[in-house]
Parts: sequence; structure tokens; C-alpha cells
Amino acid sequence: MTLSYLLILIILIPFFSFLTSFRLKRYPNVREGVNIAFAFINFILSIVAYNKFSGGELASFRFITLNQPIYLGFYAEKISMIFALMVNFLWIISIFYSMGYMRGNKEKHQSRFFAFFSLSICFTLGIAFSSNLLTTFLFYEALTLATFPLVAHNINDENRSNVKVYLGVLIITSLILFLPAIIGTLVYLGSIDYTLGGLFIQQESTNIYVVLSLLLLFIFGIAKAGVMPVHKWLPAAMVAPTPVSALLHAVAVVKSGVFILIKIVVYIFGIDYLNVILQKLFAINWILVIPCITIILASLIALSQDNLKKMLAYSTVSQLSYIVLGVLLLTNAGIISSITNILAHAVAKITLFFAAGAIYVIAHKTKISELSGIGRKMPITMTAFSIAALSMIGFPLTGGFIAKWFLLKGIWESSQHWVLFVIIISTVLNALYFLPIIFKAFFEKYHEDEDDNHEGDTTKKSLHMDIAMIASATCVILLYIYSDSFIKILIK
Repeated sequence: MTLSYLLILIILIPFFSFLTSFRLKRYPNVREGVNIAFAFINFILSIVAYNKFSGGELASFRFITLNQPIYLGFYAEKISMIFALMVNFLWIISIFYSMGYMRGNKEKHQSRFFAFFSLSICFTLGIAFSSNLLTTFLFYEALTLATFPLVAHNINDENRSNVKVYLGVLIITSLILFLPAIIGTLVYLGSIDYTLGGLFIQQESTNIYVVLSLLLLFIFGIAKAGVMPVHKWLPAAMVAPTPVSALLHAVAVVKSGVFILIKIVVYIFGIDYLNVILQKLFAINWILVIPCITIILASLIALSQDNLKKMLAYSTVSQLSYIVLGVLLLTNAGIISSITNILAHAVAKITLFFAAGAIYVIAHKTKISELSGIGRKMPITMTAFSIAALSMIGFPLTGGFIAKWFLLKGIWESSQHWVLFVIIISTVLNALYFLPIIFKAFFEKYHEDEDDNHEGDTTKKSLHMDIAMIASATCVILLYIYSDSFIKILIK
């Protein structure tokens, strides 16, 4: 099978899982087994596709063409292949975790949940392999609509406004900012294809202010990247079940946003071209102020939160801007830090949300102030949480350390040394809201309450969650151990 057809199959398999989940509504064990089987198959196919790509095979596939620049299509490139591998691997452990969570928490509409979970993976992979901005935009919008039923899974009068914020912010920003940026690029350049080295560098002359305006439209129009002030959809979405939060933060939605921004900067603008443009305008790259403000403000808000999921949500807003910052540094080390940070943040943040969900299902606790001694009652959960939290801070022996190391290297290469102070401050803030949780969990006395005696065999129900947490937490460390091999792939 050629690489082109492999890409199509990798995108379609989650869609088959979506259809199957509804058909197997009355057979939950079969339904979940089929979902895991599809996820495993897709991960294996992604490995095969990556090996073909590494061997030099190219892939390009068009399926709807209006004219030469306006078409829908897919293609393979290095960043896309790495992203697809990550998405499919996390799909496996997310389903495994969801089996324990959904049953342990006695959630309703489980078939609908697994169906739209798979559909979200389908559209995320569509984004991964999109060959131009139009295809990216359509799958971007489709992903918003596919995740909406998941965010609204437990909708009621109290959280209805949050669900509306989620849908409203993502749809409005994409229609009034992202889409005009795509149209502007098409009109100005005559193409919206992702191109090695960037499209703009092929132009004999360009208007600096038009280029800068388009860049800003993309940064704020792709609200899934979570820069302030278009970040509000992310904390609003925390009304969803915890596996959905893990999907939003680690697997699909926010990672799609920053992934798209990376591709636009690298393959539409081109880092060399943007460097020249910004140096003509500013002695200091003031575009970096956007992610820097987000990093600091979101960390401060996270520090003030008592609800664990909300704290993790604002932590994500801050950490996403590390990725945006890395790519906007316009250096090779910055790009490497952004791609590495996507992976490091994905495995760490999914672990943190897995832990938050397990705490809720087993101990029925949602507040940080309630977590005294929880590490003694749930050692696996809190050990996994601690490993992931240390990665968020950037401790050695974790994937987060590698990502932050290359970010610092990128800052130094870009000569934007003032950004170093932002990273130092944010690292301190990260430590201030993560380390007290670890201390509270392991070194304070556990207080029994009536929620500890809720009905059900919690040990059996938490087995799937424990396995998923162990797997994701292990990946946090493996990303550090095998970082040299991964970096060699990126710079090859």
C-alpha cells in the first residue's frame, strides 16, 4: 500500500470507530474492545507510514479540486508524521482510561461519548495531514463541532453558559479572524499550500504591514492555541467529564491549535522570511509579547485556583504559549522546542487529568485544598501526578526539561534575551502551584469523610485508570531518556 493511501486509511479508521460505537450501544464490552482495536491498528499503521516516509516515499492526495489553488487534499511531512504518531498513541491510552472513568463514575450516554471521541481523533488526523490552509480550516471547524457533544456531555442549567462559551469563542474567532487570514493569504500570494521554506519567500516584493496583519490574524484566529484573550473557551470546557478534558488538553483540540500555528509559521510565512520582516520593523520582536503575557497571566490565575481541573486548565493556557513562543522566536532551536513541547506537554498533561479524574471517581474530591494525604490513599495516582507536574515545571529527567532547554537555547539564538526573565518567572509560578499539591498529597494527614464510603468496587473500577496513568507517566520519563534520538529526527 502506498503512503498516500495509508494516510487516507489512518484518517478514516477513527471514523469507522465512530460509526461502530453507535451500533454496539447494547454491548459495552464489545464496543470498547472494538474502539481499542481500531486505536491499536491506527497506531501500527502510523508507524508503517512513518517508516515509509523516512525511507523517502512521498505522499500527496487531492480529492476535491475547484481550481489550482483551491482544493482539499492531504500530504505527508515530518511534523505531521510525528504529530499523527502522538495522537494515535494517546488515543489508545485515552480509551483505556475512559473505560474505567465512565463506568466508575456511572456516566450516561457512553456510546455517544466513545463515538464522538473517535470522531474528534478523525478530524485531528485530518488536520495533521492537510496539505493546505483550506483543508486545515475545514477540519479545524469539524473538530470544534465533534468535541461539542463531549463538552456538553453533562449539560445542565448551571453549566450551559460554559458550553456556549466553548462553542461561541472557537466558532466566532475562526470565522472572523482565521478564515479572513486564509482568504487574505490566497488573494495576496495566489496559493495557500504548505510549502517548504514558506510561501512568502517566493514573492519578489511584499508589504510588511500586510504580512504582519496576516500573522496576527492567524495567531488570534486559531483560538485553539489558547493565547489571551481568546483563551476563555478552555477553562469553560472544564464542565466536561475528565476524559474529555484530557482529550481537549493533550490529544486533539489545543494540540491541533499550536500544531497549525507551527505549520503556518514554518510553511506559509517561513522563519527566514519572518526574521527579515520583523527586523525591518522592530529592534525587539514585539510579537513575542503576546505569548509572554499569556504565560505569566495564565500562571498567576492558575496559582489562585482551588479547583484542580481549573488550575490545570489555566496551566495549559500558559504552557501552550511556551509552544507559541518557541515558534515565534524564529530559530531552529525554537522550532525544535515547540515540537518537543507538544509531545512533552501532551503526555504530562494527559497524566495530570487522568490523575484528577481518578481522584474524583475514587475519593470524590475536586479541590486542591481537599487533597491532604491523598497520596497515601492513591499512591499510583499521585506518583503519576507528581512525575507529570515535575515535567510541567521543567525538572531534569522529564520531557518537559528537554523542551524548556531548547526553548532557552532558542531565546539565546534569537538575541531576545528579555524573554529569559519571562521563563524564569513562569517556572517559579509553575513550581508554586504544583509543588504544594505534591507536598499536601504525601506529607499531610488524610482526612476521612463520608465520600470515602460511596458504593462500588473502586479498586476494580480504577484498574483501567491506573494502567493508563502508569503508561502516560512512563512516557514523560522516556521522552527524556530517548530525547537525543528524537532531536536527531527533527534536525535530520
